Amino acid sequence: MLCSTRKTQITLRQINRDGLMVEEWILVNPFFESVDFGEMDYSSESLSEVSVTIRYDHAVVNFANGVPTSTGPSSFLQ
Repeated sequence: MLCSTRKTQITLRQINRDGLMVEEWILVNPFFESVDFGEMDYSSESLSEVSVTIRYDHAVVNFANGVPTSTGPSSFLQ
């Protein structure tokens, strides 16, 4: 059995129209559950929508006021 104690992270930041951070989510041990690229139209230069579902062990959210909050494990681990 292969076991790793290395933790990976994905950081998501929400910014306002001035480019300042509103909040930051750090997802610990994430993995992509699904990715949906929608309708791809290579003949058009219009924007495409990509939907991603990410599962993770736990998350830490940092708000712009500097107060970090830790959230528990996602439901699939309970």
